[in-house]
Amino acid sequence: MAGESKVEASPKELHMTGFALVTIAAIIATGLLIGIASCITAKYLFHIVNGAPLHCMFEACYTLKEKENEYN
Repeated sequence: MAGESKVEASPKELHMTGFALVTIAAIIATGLLIGIASCITAKYLFHIVNGAPLHCMFEACYTLKEKENEYN
């Protein structure tokens, strides 16, 4: 049909929508504190299942390059 545009959601948007739905459902079912804790737990489980190293979840992974007394 002329004039219609196809709207596609990116995986990042679907990812955030999923966590929002988990949080809302857990808050309604239990309470605010437990709902937020369940969302954090779901996010960690999602990252572990997708292969994120555990040490990178609890500390910043970075490299420091020094060049003539200048840090990048």
